Amino acid sequence: MTTAILDINDQSLLITTGLDFSYRESGFAQLTNNGIICGTDAHAMHWQAPQSSFNDYWKRLNQLSLPNKQPWARHNADIAFAQLQQMLLAAGSPERVILSVPGSFSDSQLALLVGLLNATSSTLLGVIDSGLMAALSLKEDSWVVELQLHQTVLSLVHFEHSDGQIKLVVDQQEIIPDLGILQIHNTVANHISDRFIKDYRYDPLHHSAGEQAIYTQMADWLSDIVIHNETLIVLNTPSGDLSLTVHKDEIAGLLQRRLDHLKRVLSPQSVTNIAFTESATLIPLLVPDYADNDNIQRCLLYTSDAADDSLRVD
Repeated sequence: MTTAILDINDQSLLITTGLDFSYRESGFAQLTNNGIICGTDAHAMHWQAPQSSFNDYWKRLNQLSLPNKQPWARHNADIAFAQLQQMLLAAGSPERVILSVPGSFSDSQLALLVGLLNATSSTLLGVIDSGLMAALSLKEDSWVVELQLHQTVLSLVHFEHSDGQIKLVVDQQEIIPDLGILQIHNTVANHISDRFIKDYRYDPLHHSAGEQAIYTQMADWLSDIVIHNETLIVLNTPSGDLSLTVHKDEIAGLLQRRLDHLKRVLSPQSVTNIAFTESATLIPLLVPDYADNDNIQRCLLYTSDAADDSLRVD
């Protein structure tokens, strides 16, 4: 009987079954006349067809009517359900599912999510806070940083030792609403646009095709910067291919300002250990303040077997 963990982080939803399978999708959806397209394919159309594109249906999971009538979805929950079904199908329709859910979900959203899962063919084994799940790979009290699509969730996880056993408890949670991977990408995109305007008097963000080209390649450019300290950006324009080089220190400076809110939350805290989940590793990889710190850790990806143990599922 297959057990899967489904991690609800709209930057990159992740479903895993043991160590041998994982599948990811970003929290983007495109509503077409033929159905709902989710993940990478929807992201690839978002900036060229924004009227029919959605990317906040997980953050705003509810059953309120969409602003405009759509043939395949009445509300955000319908869009989320379509992606939920697609994720389960990609994992081979597992019999049992453990939901890993961020602390940013309200009680009503959590109840709605459980209802969506129960409407599938899979059986829900349990729900675990995703910050707590990430802390299973740690050994001491830590702030766990989860970077979502539109916001960041900070969880203070405390290790309680009693009778030879260790219990993990989330003591405190903070939500930073203006710090998501999309806001980071927006900041970098505007910087790239400014550079093209300065060098070529061409604004790639002025046209939907230019916007889409930038955001489609953004993740690869940032990965290249992490590895090589710079990246060559080439855009196809009406005047032909235009190129420029962006360096790591430029991006680090941009992100440093964007991360001021995160720093303000963490600086006065008595617990100084900071653990970045997989979704947030870009921060210590690019920003010196978080890279050159002995208290910085990275959370390991946990398997369904470990989650079974943590939930004590028979």
